[in-house]
Order: sequence, then C-alpha cells, then structure tokens
Amino acid sequence: MTKIGEFKLNKLNSFVINSISLLVFVVAIAMFFKIYHLNLYDVYLKYFSNIGSISLMFFFLVIIIALHELIHGIGYKIFGARLKFGFKHLNIYTMDISGNSYRVIEMFVIMLLPLLSLTIFLSVLSYIFKDYYFYFILGTIFNISSSVGDIILFSYMLIKGSECKIKDTSYGFLMYKKL
Repeated sequence: MTKIGEFKLNKLNSFVINSISLLVFVVAIAMFFKIYHLNLYDVYLKYFSNIGSISLMFFFLVIIIALHELIHGIGYKIFGARLKFGFKHLNIYTMDISGNSYRVIEMFVIMLLPLLSLTIFLSVLSYIFKDYYFYFILGTIFNISSSVGDIILFSYMLIKGSECKIKDTSYGFLMYKKL
C-alpha cells in the first residue's frame, strides 16, 4: 500500500473548517429567518430575552454536539473500532485507535451518519412539536453547519479515489492505495 494523502488537524485547518462552518450557519439562519418571515428583534424577545431561554438553548446545542460525536462512534463501532473522544484546536472529535483501515464507503457511513440521522430526527421533532419548531430547526442548522468538516474531509477522500483505504491517526488521517 502506498500513501496517497493525509489530513492533519492543525490550527490553520481548524480555523478554515470552523470559519466555513460559521459561514454556513449564518447563511442558513438568514435563510430560515427569510423563509419563515422572522425578524431578529421578535426572535430575541421570544427565545433569548431571559437567562432561562439562553441556558436551554446552550444545553440543547451541547446535547446536539454530544449526539453528533456519539453517532460518529456508532458508525465506527459498526466496523469494529476502538474509540477515543477528544478536543483539539476548537474541534471535538471521535477517533478509532484500533489501527483499522476503512474503505471510502465505510467512511461515508462513519462521517455522514450524524449529518443524515440528526437532521432527519430534529426535522421530524420540529414537525411533531410545532410549538418548539424554532429550537429544533436551529438545532438542525447547527448540526448541518457542524458537519461541514465531515463533508469537506469526506470529499477529500472521494477525490483520492473510491478504492483507497483510510486510517485514523492522532493528528488526522492517512490514505493509502494499492498501486
């Protein structure tokens, strides 16, 4: 197997990914406000005008982050991983420490399962609990923007070819291919 690529989670890559995620979040929120004819002042008064509402939103977003990473872990476990969770350069991550290599289709499941499953789950909840739709839609937008790094990294894997193998490392991942 020959190394054909790698990704290192360093400060620059973290800054770029988090900046793109923030941009996606802001654009999606603006679109949400436009589609539902919301204005910032009314939203502030209804959802963010007291410490209880702000605390609830913060708690909800922390739960979404935890679920996002746990779902990554479920994806890894499907393929026999030993997991490590961590935090580095403003990024929370789930990593396989078993030394396993994964095919691109397996990485599709691992990396995009939180995006797909949480987005569907939160969207359904927003429909069922209409009085709380704002929170669930905001959570959905937050999950989608939090998945930007997963999408970028998976796209990089696809560019390298569907026949490559991917291995987690303590600083990112390595990609190999039979030549």
